[in-house]
Amino acid sequence: ANLEVKIEKKKQELERNRKRLQSLANVRPAFMDEYERLETELQRQYELYVEKFRNLTYLEQQLEDQKRVEQDRLEEHEDTLRKVKIQMQEENQKTLHDNLLQDEMIGLDELSRQEEPRIIGTMTGEDIDSDDGSVSLSSGSGHLGEVLNEEEDEDDLEPSGIEIQRGTSDDEDNF
Repeated sequence: ANLEVKIEKKKQELERNRKRLQSLANVRPAFMDEYERLETELQRQYELYVEKFRNLTYLEQQLEDQKRVEQDRLEEHEDTLRKVKIQMQEENQKTLHDNLLQDEMIGLDELSRQEEPRIIGTMTGEDIDSDDGSVSLSSGSGHLGEVLNEEEDEDDLEPSGIEIQRGTSDDEDNF
């Protein structure tokens, strides 16, 4: 019987605790509303953070890609400039070489002209104009004696009335 009394007391105590638990479960604490509001705000802030972090990571990747493309473009441009510079130097060297060859050829032509005597005049020695190197022919009715007297004054005249000149650079225009 003593044991049954103890069991009965425990059952009553268990029943009271259940009722108390049920009443506590039905009653919300005062801070619970604020807790739930802060929890939803935290969730929203976390979602914003994740979105911004994802966007930032994407933009950083885009920036790195853009820098890489710009660097590639810059290197390509520098390579192109370097190639153009080399090509222009080669062309300048070729042009300089061609000009030197041309100058050498002109120099050789001048030397050959200086070595070859240039004959100006007529077979009869009439009407010789030695100032500009041109020869005018006449019908032979001129005064041969006057022409011969004028020719004797000139140093470059041969006795036959033929003027001999050595080629110079001024004579190139007369060809």
